[in-house]
Amino acid sequence: MELETWRQAAARVITGRAAMPTAAVRNHVYLFADAESFGLFVQSGEQGQFFPTPRRNFMTVVFGEEDSLVQARHYYLHFLIRNFVDLGIPRWYEEGLVGYLDSLQVEADRVELVRYQESDFRSSLQLSREVSLQELLYDEEALASPRLIQVANLKSETFLHFLLHAWEEQGYTDRRPQLNDYLALTLEGRTQRFAFDQAFGISPRRLDDEYENYLRNSNRPQGTLNPGTMPPIPALAANPLEPASISIALGELALHSGHFALAGEFFRIAMQTNNAPPRSISGYADAIRMQELPGTDAELSNYYAQALAAGPQDVEILLDYGEYLETVVDDCERMLAGQQRSDMKRDMLNYFSQALALAPENPEANLAMAQYYLLDGEDLNSGIASQRKAMALLPADTFVMEQAINYAIEERRFDDALRLVDEVSQPLHFWGEPEWVGDLRASLTRKQSGLESNDCIP
Repeated sequence: MELETWRQAAARVITGRAAMPTAAVRNHVYLFADAESFGLFVQSGEQGQFFPTPRRNFMTVVFGEEDSLVQARHYYLHFLIRNFVDLGIPRWYEEGLVGYLDSLQVEADRVELVRYQESDFRSSLQLSREVSLQELLYDEEALASPRLIQVANLKSETFLHFLLHAWEEQGYTDRRPQLNDYLALTLEGRTQRFAFDQAFGISPRRLDDEYENYLRNSNRPQGTLNPGTMPPIPALAANPLEPASISIALGELALHSGHFALAGEFFRIAMQTNNAPPRSISGYADAIRMQELPGTDAELSNYYAQALAAGPQDVEILLDYGEYLETVVDDCERMLAGQQRSDMKRDMLNYFSQALALAPENPEANLAMAQYYLLDGEDLNSGIASQRKAMALLPADTFVMEQAINYAIEERRFDDALRLVDEVSQPLHFWGEPEWVGDLRASLTRKQSGLESNDCIP
């Protein structure tokens, strides 16, 4: 109940509206009894997780562990901001807003800000001197280490609090209108330097001095928060799950957290139940496929065909089979005969078309259809509508963003492609560009230079 109240309050702060826009995919929250069982689904020591996909979002939390909930909620906030605000917002503002919303505290049906301690402001003042406001706003190269990124993120949080709440104490200027003007200009595509100069009308150094003076001398009032009247949260009920449903749910979590062998075990257990759900079969095939085991093509094809026979009108199963065929057709190392490739592409298009007809608002169905038309020899124009629909439904999803960049490259909209590449490469918690972003940047460079560009060119 508290988590849902917090989510609705966060939605009002993020969007300025009474309710969060309807989510395009469902959130699945997994509550583990202890850290040991939770650890089976973790890759690198996280205490709590949230990771989105075009089909469903996953949140994992250890019961009774506050740090676990805080970390999962932190990642979830990034997801909300990126999907319901705009990817063009400055990185410092996104991280600052995440920290700000993390400080919302739910008491019964009330939501309020947690008051900063004097030690918090002292620490912020000390850290502030390591990363100047000018560096925070304009110079990502100055943050080229994990520690400096963390320092910048902490400064972003208290700097945003200063902009939003310093006016509540006598002697401080109300900077909220200037902040709103600054954000509006950046979302229009203006540079951050231009937006800051036009909106604030003072130098970053002067505003930094004002911020540090606030940290030194503020009485740290709690801060006024007015999310409006919160609607009553309906009573939650527990519904029993069939064993197969539990196994599939755990299989999905293991699959999407990179534990493919474990996922296979959960899906296999579900397959052995009476009237095995179709997803247990295709999920088992997905788990085998993701392990990249040699000599499994015939086995995989058979499993996907079984799943489709069991659920011929199931959107997810149609997508599963089509996406498997896509990996085969798009594999540079496979030597497919011309007719074999044509037959696979025909079946792939058939499955994706059926899925889209059954669920035209499904993000994954639109993503899959658009991806088909990126294949060699296909008419890219036929996929533009689906690509735009996927982007509208999940504007910050990694797969959707990658596809949008590829479409921009193929359509020779190089400025759009570069803007999107720069947006997805902004460092938030770690310095450096992800490998897949580097590949897209290289593909863009080749295309701009008039060179052939596809996934099979090293």
